[in-house]
Amino acid sequence: MTQSCGHGAAKLLLFVVVPLLLALAPFASAAPPPSQDEGKDQGSSLVLKTPSAGLEVSGKVKASQIGLPVYPGARDITGKDRGNLAFNLSRQGKPDAKLLVAKFETADSAAQVRDYYKSKLGGKVTKFTEDSSDGSMSFEMKADNQHGRYVQIKPAEGKTEIDLVRIEGMDLSDSSK
Repeated sequence: MTQSCGHGAAKLLLFVVVPLLLALAPFASAAPPPSQDEGKDQGSSLVLKTPSAGLEVSGKVKASQIGLPVYPGARDITGKDRGNLAFNLSRQGKPDAKLLVAKFETADSAAQVRDYYKSKLGGKVTKFTEDSSDGSMSFEMKADNQHGRYVQIKPAEGKTEIDLVRIEGMDLSDSSK
């Protein structure tokens, strides 16, 4: 069974991001008072720093940060309340955890978008899934169990939505094996 693009992101947030935020809570009380820019909403960013950890959440992501090609002519859809996400968690003595999501849309069909990414990504793809119930598709490129990039394609309201995703420092092993 495959998941639609939106459900996968929600599941990732529910099972990865929320527990990470809860793990930071004990350290927040031991932190010195924040400077003027820490712990405040900075436009579309939130920064929290403690002596042993730091957290930054932002809606500012450039496709170049993800390392995947943008579909030609696709428009960034950040202005539609379905925007981009940058999540960075640094912990003393542990690898940083990073999640980047850039969202785009095109008037082209999901099949056209799929064919473009098949030709561009080629042998880098470690897994391709397609859900016939909603027409969503996903290309997975894992370097190892801590580094992955994903292209998620989903037909929506006469357009095709494209999510470019980069994940680092989180366990990406497939638990369904």
